[in-house]
This record gives sequence, C-alpha cells and structure tokens, in this order.
Amino acid sequence: MALFQPQADGTFVVGIEPAVRAWIVEMAEALEETMGTDNPDIKRLFPTAYPHDPERDAGYQVFARGQQIERKHSAIETMRATVDSKTFTPEELSAWLGIVNDIRLVLGTRLDVSEDDRRIRRKDPNAEAHLLYRQLGLIMEYMVDAASYTLESLANLLPAVVDGQQSAVVNLFDDEPLLIAQRGGKLVGADSVKAWVRESTAWLASLDASVETTTIVSTETSVAHDAVIWINVDDHKIDLPVVVIGDRPSPDHGFTSIRVYHSTWQYADGGTEAGSGTTADPGKSEFGLSHPDIIGVPDIVRHFIHHLESAEFDAVRTMFADNAIVRPASGDRFTAKGNEASDEFLGQLFDRDRLAKIQLMGIVDDGTSVVFEYQVRSDLWLGSGVGIIEQSTDGKISAIRIAGNGRRATPNQL
Repeated sequence: MALFQPQADGTFVVGIEPAVRAWIVEMAEALEETMGTDNPDIKRLFPTAYPHDPERDAGYQVFARGQQIERKHSAIETMRATVDSKTFTPEELSAWLGIVNDIRLVLGTRLDVSEDDRRIRRKDPNAEAHLLYRQLGLIMEYMVDAASYTLESLANLLPAVVDGQQSAVVNLFDDEPLLIAQRGGKLVGADSVKAWVRESTAWLASLDASVETTTIVSTETSVAHDAVIWINVDDHKIDLPVVVIGDRPSPDHGFTSIRVYHSTWQYADGGTEAGSGTTADPGKSEFGLSHPDIIGVPDIVRHFIHHLESAEFDAVRTMFADNAIVRPASGDRFTAKGNEASDEFLGQLFDRDRLAKIQLMGIVDDGTSVVFEYQVRSDLWLGSGVGIIEQSTDGKISAIRIAGNGRRATPNQL
C-alpha cells in the first residue's frame, strides 16, 4: 500500500509505521528548539534578504522570520496532534510535508550535501545521517505524490515544479491540461505542460528556489494557492510572490484549467519591462473567463476597483483598517503596515497621476478571503495579476497581497 492512500472524502490513509512517525515528530521538536537561535544549520529555512546590508536585513528578519516561525510552530503542533492518526486531511498532510522538508534542509546543510552525493560510503562517519537524509527524501516523494491527487488545493503544484515532477502537475487536471503562466504563455496538452515543468525546473534550480505557502482559498469550483518562491539573484535571497488559481466542475473532479501568476519586479530593471504579462491585447482575455462586472463580485472588491479606476485615492485609503498589512508585488521585504499600507499599495501598483482601467477576470471567495484576477491598463502601461483581500470584522481591508506584472504598451494596444 502507498504510504499515503487517497480516499474519496479527500483524506489519506497513512501507511507510515507508528515508530517512524514518532521519530519524525521527535526530529521536528528538535528543530523547533533551534528556530529562535543563531544555529547555522537552519540558515536555509530563513534566507538572508540583504546579505550586504546587515542592518536592513536584521529589520526584515524581525518581521518576516517571526511570521515564518509562527507558521512552523503551528505545523509542528499539527504533527503532534496527528502522530497516531490513521488518516490525514490535506491540511495535515501539508503540515507534515512542510516540516519534513525543513528537517531535510537542515540535515542537508549540516552534511553539506550536493547533487553529486549519490553514494554512501560505509566508512563515512556521517553514513547514518546520509541514509536518514535519503529516507526523508523518499517519504517526501510519497507525500508529494499523494498531494497530486488532492483536489481541494493546488499547494503541491509549485513544489512539484521545483522538484521537476512533471506527472504530478499533469495529474491535477481532469482531462486535457490547460495551463496559462506568465512565464510560458498558454499551454495545452500533457506534453506542453511537461515541457513547461522541465524548463521551469531548470530556471528555478538556477535560482536555488524553495516554496513557502502563505494561504489557500477554496470554493466548490475554484482554488487559489498564494505562496512565495524564495530565489537567489546576484547573491541576494529575495521573495517572488506567486499565486496559482485552478478551476474545476466540482470538488470531485480535477482541474479544467490552471493559471500561474508571479511577479518579477524584484529582479527586473525598474519594473517597466517586468515580464511578458498574460495577454498581448488588453481588450481580450487569454483565460476565456466571463467578465464578472455585476454578478458574483463581493462589495469590498467592487468598491475597491471603482475607487481605483476613478483615481479616488482618499476613498481607497478609507477602505484600509488602521492596522492593515499590504504585501505588494515586490515581495515581503516591502510589506507595509498601519497607516503606510494604503500608500504602499497605491505607489506600487498604480501611477496616481493617471487613470487606470481595471478589468476583473475572475473571483474566488470563500467567505474569509477574496481572490480577484485582474487586467489593468493606464497611459502607456499594461498589467495583469492577482489580488488577495482579507476583510476585518468592521468590513475594512485588513490585509491585501498582490502578485503580477506590468509592461509598457505599444500605441495600438491602448
């Protein structure tokens, strides 16, 4: 039997021996004790954002590292609670997968493992540790393979791309794959998608990439996975916001189409030519989605878009809660909080001196978070991407995260 056998209700029967599970939790708890320390073995879990500016990096780490540690603590608590469970939910499987990956990263750092380390020599004093590293890798493979059958989330797609698991991506689809990516364009059929995975894997490997999930928003017919891909560019570790959105007939079916948005302002020249965007013509949708101008758009998104299109920036500011958080497309390092949040959002996404035309392309609303796909154009500028809004109890925006790109338009595109 597979180590994680998918069930019709979306859960997984766990085939790992109790002793092995207890052993993994024990390692997770040992990891937990080091997460707030300066132990060099955990450096890959918390990448340095500003290696040449220690003071600036220290400020970033105070904000970002605290959030990451909190998520890891929560995942380890889930592992403790489910160590004897006969089945895992997709969320529980995701928690185990994330921490097993962390343990393996720490062990690999300690052993200074490279891709060329394929043989384990008996006389090597670290032979047992190398064997443990490989065993954890095998368990991870089973977890990722199981997650490829999970129809409730797309959280496995990005790790599968990073690891080069072409079949895991194709298996997400119900029939002939249709994937649209800002880096790759419109891809139809298993062969095209597999070729995209191969090319993307090589690109991400050159950047020493790793994936961190932020949140998952799911409804009966749509799923949105908001994540960060950490990449290495010119000896700088920076965060690349990515949002993956999938459409499906129902939770019992695979996806009919998947769209991948990511930002590249972090390492592009000023952002004006950052990426190819998703469509060549701002008046046409590559996605083939209906335009939800009236039906199905939550009021908070409708009012937000209206104020932006009308350049009513003071009205935009009033929509943000006092303690709001904004993660712009330029990544976590530029996250703003409190009174600066709305100004950071406006400054990153729009030129305040020009009116912007925004076209909504899709909505995913699970009652807590709202994900909206958009295309935007203003004077000599085209863009597309995804926004994720979290709403406070008083109806204001408590958080918004953006992933997307823009480029200069030719005169015939305006």
